[in-house]
Amino acid sequence: LQLLDQRRENPDLTVQVRSLKSFARDKGLIVVFIAQIDRSYDSAVKPCPDLNDVRLPNPLDLKLFDKTCFINNAEVQFRAAS
Repeated sequence: LQLLDQRRENPDLTVQVRSLKSFARDKGLIVVFIAQIDRSYDSAVKPCPDLNDVRLPNPLDLKLFDKTCFINNAEVQFRAAS
């Protein structure tokens, strides 16, 4: 996600993600995004990060995602995003 948001000449991150989601739906594809976790995430507080811990320098409606998968050490969590 952060790479999509890196260049100022690219459209807004929300526009890019909506476009990719629409493309994937039209073509019957699955799109996977990899994102950095914010440094404030504390594994002592919760074993696995969640959407609130995704590092977003610019706003993005995280409701655009259907599912999430977060991994930390041996912990893996799959969830519906909404």
